[in-house]
Amino acid sequence: MNPYQNFWDLSQDREGLGEVYKLLGKLSWKRKGFEGAYGLARATVSRFEEILYEISEDPRCMSVYELNKKRLLKRKHYVYATYLAVLSSLPILRTVPREVLLDTLVGKVAMITSIKTLDNINDLWHTEEEAKASLNRQLGVFLGREIEFREDGTEVGMAENFTYRLAKITQDVLKRRANPKGRMFQKYIQDFEKYIKGQTDSMLQKKAESLDIRKFLKEVNEKGVGNVWIDIDFCVLEGHMDLSEDELKSLELIGKCIDLVFKGCNIYDDVADLEEDLKSGIYNSVVYLALDKGWYYLENGCLNVLNKAKIEAVRLGDLLFLKGLEHLHEASKLTKLIDTKGIAYGLKILRIFSMRKWLTRVKNPLTIASALMVKATPSVMLYSECI
Repeated sequence: MNPYQNFWDLSQDREGLGEVYKLLGKLSWKRKGFEGAYGLARATVSRFEEILYEISEDPRCMSVYELNKKRLLKRKHYVYATYLAVLSSLPILRTVPREVLLDTLVGKVAMITSIKTLDNINDLWHTEEEAKASLNRQLGVFLGREIEFREDGTEVGMAENFTYRLAKITQDVLKRRANPKGRMFQKYIQDFEKYIKGQTDSMLQKKAESLDIRKFLKEVNEKGVGNVWIDIDFCVLEGHMDLSEDELKSLELIGKCIDLVFKGCNIYDDVADLEEDLKSGIYNSVVYLALDKGWYYLENGCLNVLNKAKIEAVRLGDLLFLKGLEHLHEASKLTKLIDTKGIAYGLKILRIFSMRKWLTRVKNPLTIASALMVKATPSVMLYSECI
C-alpha cells in the first residue's frame, strides 16, 4: 500500500482514467523496445507521489488535497504525463541506467504537472498581468534561478508556490544529469523562453477576432510544450555521454519533429474544446479555420461553426504531424543511439490520445475510422507555408 495514501485518497480520483486509457497503455507496451515500461511507469508515479507529499508539508504551499478539491490538480494530469513520458523517453534514453531514466521521467512529469496546475490557477484567479507575472516566476525556476515564493499567505499565493516547488524538481534533475555548457541545455533555455512567450501571447485569444489561421499557425501556436518536454531527454543524454556532431544534429531534427507533432496535438485538443471555448468567448484554431473557409454562421449574435470545420482541423493537425515525421526520417539517417521507429510509434499513440475526447463523442463510425487515418488533404496543404 502506498504510504502516502492517507494525505490524498488517490484511489478515489479516477476521473479520466477509464478503459480507453488502459487499452492505449496495453497497445503501447507491446512493442519491442518498451519492455519493462509498465513497471517503470508505476515506479515513476510512486516516486512522484512521494514528492507531492513532501511539497504538501511545506507551509508556504497549498496541499495536494486542497489543490485537488479546487480542481487545480487532478491525478490524471500526472498519470497521463507519466504514460507519455515513458513513451517519449525510452527510445531516446535506451542506453542510460534505469535510475537515470527514472530520474528523468520524474523531472518531465514534474514539469508538465507544474505547467498544467499553474495554467489552471491563472484561468481561475488571475488577471492577464498577474498570469504573466506568475509565468515569468515559473520560468525563472525552470531555468535555475532561486524560487521567488509568494509570502502573502493567500490561497492563490500558496497554490502558485506549489507549482514553483514542482518546477524546482525538474531543475534539480537537470542540475544532476545535464551538462550546463552543452548545446542541448542551451536549446532547453531558448525553447523555454519561447514557450513562455507563446503562453503569454495565447492570452490574447479571447480578444483576437482579427487573428487569422495563418497568423495562429506562425505565432500563437508557439505555446506548444513539445520542445521543452523532449529537451529534458536531450539534456540527460548529452550529460550522460559525449555526442558526435551527427548525433547532436539528429537530436535537433527530432526536436523539430516533436515540436510540430505537439502543435498538431494542440489543434486536435481545440476540436474537442470548440463548444466550451466558444461559450467562453475564446477563438481557437478551429474557429480561425472556419472563418478562413467561410464555414460558420451567426445565431442570436453568437458565432457557430459548421461540423466539417472540425474534420478539416483534424487534417490540419495531421499536416503538422506529417511534417514532423519528415524531420524524424532525416534524423534516422544520422543517429545510431536513438530508436527513431520507437519515437514514431509513440507519436502515433500520442495522436490518438490527443483526439480521445472528441472521438468518444463522435457517433458516426465512418467519421471515427476516417479520423484515425493520418492524412493531409489538398485543402489544408495551402497552409504549409505557415508551418
